[in-house]
Amino acid sequence: MDPSSKNWFVLFYDEFQKSVLRNSHLLDTYVYSHKKTTDFSHFYLHYSGLFYGCTANTRLVCIFPTSESWNAADHFKISLTEGLFLTYLHYRKKQSFDEDIATIVTDCIRKIYDFYVLFTMNDTMAKKYRTLYNKGQEVAETVEQVIDYRVSNPTMLKRDFWRGSQFNIFSGLDVLYFSSWLQSEYAYDRRDVFKKEVIAIMNRSCAIDSLEHNGQSIVSYFIASGNFAPDDVAGLESYSHFDENESLKEDIYLYRLLLYEYASYICLCESTLGVKKVLFLHNLAQNLKLQDDDIQQSMITVENFLLNKGDKIFYLHYGEGIDLVRKAFINRCQDFILKNKKKIVTEILESKELVELIRKSVTEELSEEEKQKVKEQIFDLLKTIPSLAIFLLPGAVVILPLIIKIIPEEIIMPSSFVNKKNKDSLL
Repeated sequence: MDPSSKNWFVLFYDEFQKSVLRNSHLLDTYVYSHKKTTDFSHFYLHYSGLFYGCTANTRLVCIFPTSESWNAADHFKISLTEGLFLTYLHYRKKQSFDEDIATIVTDCIRKIYDFYVLFTMNDTMAKKYRTLYNKGQEVAETVEQVIDYRVSNPTMLKRDFWRGSQFNIFSGLDVLYFSSWLQSEYAYDRRDVFKKEVIAIMNRSCAIDSLEHNGQSIVSYFIASGNFAPDDVAGLESYSHFDENESLKEDIYLYRLLLYEYASYICLCESTLGVKKVLFLHNLAQNLKLQDDDIQQSMITVENFLLNKGDKIFYLHYGEGIDLVRKAFINRCQDFILKNKKKIVTEILESKELVELIRKSVTEELSEEEKQKVKEQIFDLLKTIPSLAIFLLPGAVVILPLIIKIIPEEIIMPSSFVNKKNKDSLL
């Protein structure tokens, strides 16, 4: 499949159906484990790299043999499309057991079509979209062309080409807009305002330390890749008009959390997270009325992506700073796990096999099969504790050593060892 050629969408949804049937375990682990559809779409935005504009080979279900030859825009387009499909699958999860996947996919295509009809009604490219909708062509063909338009960045060549991408980075947010729309929240109505809020909060984050270069590179990249109207571009580099009260008007919590994550991204992409940045992020979270657990999860999410994919983001230049991010990440994970210690230990004790494997890991190396069992059972455990869902991210820190630290010694140590230790303490 070539995402740049005609009829790519038909080939995509055919492969999507096959992939879902082959990889149902991935749906259970990464899709259905999220309570709300918006929670899943938020997870997918980070997992896929759509949030960062870095999506090569990070799709959740679909695998395409030809993807090595795709360009960045191709990868972005397919990750966006997969996100739309998986979001609908989550939305329909209660019915999906009673209907075949082909029926659900057909319904999904229709829903995506309906969503984009409303989404593009007042768009600056409305004339082009109306031409598509009036052609009387197949729904799938229209959806393909609309996604092509959404992802494309036609004004990029009029700017500094090297600073931008071949795609509209903000089109990745369509996954969240679609998710909200399915639940009758019309967040897409404020998408143009939200784009400017993102740039404003990024610029504010950069202003904390004028010597930082990665943050300024990110802002330049988002502006050049954001498909902004030509008249808006000139002033965006210095645009920092961000009103927390304005961003609260729609009162859609997830979008306030996203603004915090964009600010965190700027702050974390540099070598240190100093006092000024910490204070800035703290005040921002307070003003946006975010919950403490969500703040911690957001920081862990961004750090995790930087650790695993930071070297793939071409507009960042990482050196020694990545080690500092890694240390901060592990410390943050440790604090988060300690906070949920009681729940985790209770869940572990429910599985005798997991307890035995953890005990064994203390004294000897586990086999590959045993490591896989531990991984699967820990994933099952994490799914039962919503606040720990962040650790379901593939590539996240290996949390077994962190979990071992919070388990009471008498549970993980062999009884002979515990008895010997008790005996020694009496001498």
